[in-house]
Amino acid sequence: MATAQMKEHEKDPEMLIDLQYSLAKSYASTPELRKTWLDSMAKIHIKNGDFSEAAMCYVHVAALVAEFLHRKKLFPSGCSAFKKITPNIDEEGAMKEDAGMMDVHYSEEVLLELLEQCVDGLWKAERYEVISEISKLIIPIYEKRREFE
Repeated sequence: MATAQMKEHEKDPEMLIDLQYSLAKSYASTPELRKTWLDSMAKIHIKNGDFSEAAMCYVHVAALVAEFLHRKKLFPSGCSAFKKITPNIDEEGAMKEDAGMMDVHYSEEVLLELLEQCVDGLWKAERYEVISEISKLIIPIYEKRREFE
């Protein structure tokens, strides 16, 4: 249904984003599908020059991965670490622990790449005040690895 509507509204970026957000929300319990739709939303925002919105999509993807890693005891804090950035980050905590989670291959390295992508997006969006909050999540990873360059 929603994908048919997306085809119908492909020339209306705001409606297209709303439909994609609905899909992303419907996949809140399935990390990989939610990530796919959030990534797709970010690409549309970038195409339209909406860099702040794209950056927030990346923040949500990073929070989703952080939550996944937290549940696997591979990261100290989950999506709650992103609360200072956006209050609606709790959406990323809705994933279900089932067989579908076994197919997901997230790692600390994936999270680090996503956090750096967030910083790049926030820089382009001139959202400098948020970059420091993301950096507070990046620095401990590098410190743990003893990568100081």
